[in-house]
Order: sequence, then C-alpha cells, then structure tokens
Amino acid sequence: MKLTEPTIENKESYPGSEVLTRQSLKDLIYQGECFPQDDRFKNTKDGGVFQYFSISDVIDGYTEKYFPISRNQDGLVVGISEMEKSPNEENIFWIKYISVDSQFRDKGYATKVAQEIFKFAKENGCILKASSYSTPEGLSQIRPLLSRMAEDSGVELIDYNKKIF
Repeated sequence: MKLTEPTIENKESYPGSEVLTRQSLKDLIYQGECFPQDDRFKNTKDGGVFQYFSISDVIDGYTEKYFPISRNQDGLVVGISEMEKSPNEENIFWIKYISVDSQFRDKGYATKVAQEIFKFAKENGCILKASSYSTPEGLSQIRPLLSRMAEDSGVELIDYNKKIF
C-alpha cells in the first residue's frame, strides 16, 4: 500500500492541525539537539503535559507511526495523537490515544486532532481501530467524537473488535 506521506508543508484543510511523521515530531521535540528541548513532551510523571505520550514511541523505529497534532494560535502543540500501523492486519491503523494539554481542553483541539486522523485514513484508504488502553473516563469522552467522525467521513472505525461504523 502506498501512503500519502504527511509533511508539515502539505497541511491544508484544518488550520492549526497536521499529521507529522515520526521524524518530523522528533525534529520538533529535539530541535537538532541530543536531548528533548520541549519539556511538554516528557512523560507526565516528569512534568509533561500529554497523557499517554511517550518519547520512546517517537524514537522506536520498528513500526509505522504517525502523529496528528493540533496547535493553538501561537503555534504551540496543544493536542496530539498516535496512529500505529497494525503489523498483522492489512490497511489498519490503531488510534493509540488522543491527548490534549489540560490548559487547553474543551476548546476543540481534540476535534482538530480527530479530523486529521480521519482525513489521513480517508486519503490512504485505511481502516481505524480504536485503542482499548484508555481510561474509562477517556473512552466515554472520545467514543462519541470518534463515532461522529467515522460517520461523517465514511471511514471504517473498529472499537474493541466490534464495528462502530
């Protein structure tokens, strides 16, 4: 399968949001240095702001991953998700999480991230599979959004071995 390679240069329909490759996100976090330059991307126990995000997921190069993000009006990344290609299922990407900095919640940033996820899936003919690793509270908040996006985009979304749309 030939995927449309997302880059910073080809963002279009959702201002302030885009899909980054692993290398693009790594460049954003490390800024050419040996150590991360943006503390917001640390693990939450070390002061990071994105629940579920792990810097090792950016460094690990064994699986195909993409990172939809949303930015605020100042260009600061305030929302992030991780999509990972299933190694055993053709054309399926797992939505591992969607996380928004707590200072910017309830302002539409998770929706922007979700729009990028479904735009990517539609452009590349992918099926999405929702992760089962979220907290019950997180799932109750994100399920309606993902279901609505799946219906609106016509992209197939699988939630825990059951088809949502």
